[in-house]
Amino acid sequence: MLMAMHRSVEAHEALEALRSRFNAQHYALRKFFYECSNLKYLTSLIPVPHLQHDPPNFLDAGEDVTPSSASSAAPRQITSTAAQETVPDTGDFWYQQQQEQLALQREQQRQQDLLQQQEQQRQQEILRQQQLAEQRQQELLRQQEQQRQEELQRQQQMEAQLAQQRREYEEQQRQMMERQQQAQEQLARQQMQQHVVGRLQEMEQELLNYRGQHERNQMTLSQYDRRVKALESELSNLNFAQQQRDGNKEALLKALREELAMWKSKYEQLAKLYSQLRQEHLALLGKYKQANVKAGSVAEIMSKLEGLQAELKAKNSELAEKIRDRDRARADLEKFKYGQREGLSKTRRELSYAKSELERLEKSQVEESDTLLSDFNRKKEELEKGISDSQRNIDQMLKRIQEARDELTRVGESREEEVAILQAGMDQSLMALAELQNNSANSESDMQKKLESMKSTHRAKLNKILDAILESCIRKVDDSVFELESEVHLGNQSATPEYVLSMIEKAYIASSEFAINVMKYLSGDDDQTEVISAATGFAEAISQFLSNTKGVSRLAEDNKVEPLIKAAKNSAQVCQKFFRDMESENIANVPDTDRPDLIAESNHNMQASLTSVIELTEALIPKATVVKSGDEDLGDAVEREMRNAARVIEEANARLANLMNKPRNPEITATEYQVHSAILDSAMAMTSAIANLIRRATISQQEIVAEGKGSSSTTAFYKKNNRWTEGLISAAKAVAVATNFLVEAADGVINGTHILEQLIVASNEVAAATAQLVAASRVKANMYSKTQEQLELASKAVTDASKNMVKAVKAIAAKQLEEQDTQLDLANMPKHEFKVKEMEQLMELNNLEIELTYARRKLAEMRRHGYHNEQDVI
Repeated sequence: MLMAMHRSVEAHEALEALRSRFNAQHYALRKFFYECSNLKYLTSLIPVPHLQHDPPNFLDAGEDVTPSSASSAAPRQITSTAAQETVPDTGDFWYQQQQEQLALQREQQRQQDLLQQQEQQRQQEILRQQQLAEQRQQELLRQQEQQRQEELQRQQQMEAQLAQQRREYEEQQRQMMERQQQAQEQLARQQMQQHVVGRLQEMEQELLNYRGQHERNQMTLSQYDRRVKALESELSNLNFAQQQRDGNKEALLKALREELAMWKSKYEQLAKLYSQLRQEHLALLGKYKQANVKAGSVAEIMSKLEGLQAELKAKNSELAEKIRDRDRARADLEKFKYGQREGLSKTRRELSYAKSELERLEKSQVEESDTLLSDFNRKKEELEKGISDSQRNIDQMLKRIQEARDELTRVGESREEEVAILQAGMDQSLMALAELQNNSANSESDMQKKLESMKSTHRAKLNKILDAILESCIRKVDDSVFELESEVHLGNQSATPEYVLSMIEKAYIASSEFAINVMKYLSGDDDQTEVISAATGFAEAISQFLSNTKGVSRLAEDNKVEPLIKAAKNSAQVCQKFFRDMESENIANVPDTDRPDLIAESNHNMQASLTSVIELTEALIPKATVVKSGDEDLGDAVEREMRNAARVIEEANARLANLMNKPRNPEITATEYQVHSAILDSAMAMTSAIANLIRRATISQQEIVAEGKGSSSTTAFYKKNNRWTEGLISAAKAVAVATNFLVEAADGVINGTHILEQLIVASNEVAAATAQLVAASRVKANMYSKTQEQLELASKAVTDASKNMVKAVKAIAAKQLEEQDTQLDLANMPKHEFKVKEMEQLMELNNLEIELTYARRKLAEMRRHGYHNEQDVI
């Protein structure tokens, strides 16, 4: 098509773009054909066409040149035609440039073709060399096969020659053997008489040797019997040791139960400390009463009353905050008790698992010992049977020898065969006897190895159990450290510096006991129960120490709290390192001579860390003065306070009864009358429950004194347990004061002089005072006492009555708030007034928040200074 266009169009410059594009496509197609021709698989399927090196010259209009009809001489033709072509007179510059480019492209293409031809020739040469190498290899294989065939033929010929020579040699040997045999038979007949006589003498000597061997076998059997008896005694010793371990585990459970009882007593002591905080509030109430009595005029009374009411309201809010703190502390204590129970149950499960594991090991040891004994007895019987068979064979041999002596002249030739048979039987018997002896020795060594393996396996399992208990102790201390650093956990809020010092002393003792028991265990004592008991006690002591340290930090100044917490945390970390160093994997890497030094160093570090906590805790102890009356009998004081509490409760009941029987005021509405009746009913139920509680507490106190004094007097018992006595007196006073305050609050609410919040505070105060009384009684009470159980039920009744009182008062207050809300019509309120009300509420809310923050700060300061300045008057 381009050729026809060049013939029909005179302006060849217009077709320059088409010619350039055609030339580029021509070279690309030629390259593609060349690449296809190198693919053998493709050339085997279809023939690849060949293009000429240069594209056709479209400027030559005189010839019909096409790509398919071009020959190999096309370059020369194009060159000649180009030389003969008449160049236009104008001397087209672009035409010359195009011709130069085409010539350059043709030169490059020729060089590429030349390189390709050289590459093809090189590949053909490599292929030809490979074919020659394969031909040489095949020729070499044919030569090797031919040589192998020739070698095989030569071997066959040599084997045939050797077989012929062997047959000739065997024939010669046979003839020689026949001649020798004839000579030997003749010589044997001559020597038969002498040989038989000598052989009989040798057999008699061997018989004596067999008898000596039988005696030695009997001695070996007796040694085996003694060994079995020794193994039986060792097994009995193992059983006795296992029984001792079981007894130690029972002692551990008993110690854990005693520790649980100790924690219950500690909780009661904390309740005593809380009751002392209540006395401050009661003192403020007494001041309020004195202010009412000393007021001279109504105006002064009203002004002071308003001030006292505001102060009392603030105190009530502070008291409510204290009650919430008390409830949080109680919840934490319940959580701690639950954790104690869980830890105790987990320890019991671990002990039961260890006991079952030991029983299983003991059973397996007994079974293996029985199996070994049965195998030994069976082999012993087989050995005895073999010896008896040998004895019978010997007897038979003697009998045959005697017969051989009688018939020696008649059966000379057959006698030699019989003697040979007997000799073979004797050799076989000796071999069987030796084999039995070897088997017995091997069985004894195997049994000893099995016993050693069982001991090592048992010790490894015990080490795993001990490591698991140490890891649980580490986790327990870690949990206590988390509670120490947590802002949510407040610790024991009733803790005092003296109590913390006692906990530190307990940790001191527990650390030393743990170090001593570990030292004994590593010295060769296989009883690990003491180590387990000491480890759990040590971890429990550290946990109690951390909880009480967190609680006592409330009494420290702000700049002393952080050093105290850091010192306690450091002690816990030293304790964890102590536990971790005593694990079997770590202690195994320490030489035996260095282990005592490691244990002593760990114990010293633990006590040094506790000493730093002691120094910080002793700084918190106040220089308080305790006023005591030397002439006062503590027993009489307890009974007097109990009677006083009962009298106050009776007066409260009478006062509430008078209020209920009081004529109805016509000025109050029916709704208010119902409210007053509900309050009086709740208060009456509460005082009745308190009266029952006081009676039960008196009976429980008398039972405790009767069981605890023994042969001593009641006064001596009270003096011996003066702290418990003081707590009991304080609890009785608190119950009396709280009941009186409850009645006054109920009377004031009915008469309009008190508010409902005072009644809620009074109810909570009564519940706290009764709980303190029950806790004081629980310290010395028997765990399974029926009297104590009745006291607990009475305390629960008081708590339920207090909850009902609080619930009823809150319902009344909520109803009053709803009525106030209904009086405020927000829907019809103008926008300006609504905004003013909103701003007033925000201002009131901000004022209340400021007052709340101030009250909390004041309460914290009062708690801190109240502890340092308190005076116990007995």
